[in-house]
Amino acid sequence: MRCGVTSGHQSRGASILDPFTNPFPGADIVQPPQQAGEKLRVHQVKSKTGSAKGGDGKRLGDQLQKLKQYYDADIFYDALIGNTLRGHRSMNGVLAAAPTATVLVGEAAFRELTGSEIGPELLLRVYQNAFSEAARLSGYQIEFMASGIVTTFKGRADEAGEGYLELLLKDSTGGLAAAQDSRYYTPASRVRKSS
Repeated sequence: MRCGVTSGHQSRGASILDPFTNPFPGADIVQPPQQAGEKLRVHQVKSKTGSAKGGDGKRLGDQLQKLKQYYDADIFYDALIGNTLRGHRSMNGVLAAAPTATVLVGEAAFRELTGSEIGPELLLRVYQNAFSEAARLSGYQIEFMASGIVTTFKGRADEAGEGYLELLLKDSTGGLAAAQDSRYYTPASRVRKSS
């Protein structure tokens, strides 16, 4: 993966860009250029499309726009869990404040963040290993607590002929690029108006 993670803390003045004390306000991940001619890439990342309140879109878009202007950066607003941009609570606010931002969800977000087609699987394995190790150290019995959930997913996976983690991942992030990437997305309301 090609990422640099920012501190992500929020305090008074946390949204003010200061090259020395707060160089990336509102950014969760900053990706330096991989080669000459590429731009810095700045990402605001949410766990899912509904995790930011609808009114947060403008504020987040304003932050991204300031970073774009200051660093001449490519800016992204990513929701990791989701299948489509339809119903994205803060997308319109982000795009109104930062029209050149790219809004992504699910597999499209992981592809952009990791530069890999298997980005979701890589992150899933990292989390699986981290949770398993934390459970082992704390004595928490993940298998006992999640047995009903796992049984349900395994049953669905057996029917689909896939592993249950891969099926869960596919269900929560899979989708068509045209529905997950604002560069290609056309909301149903725009389609109706133009007909």
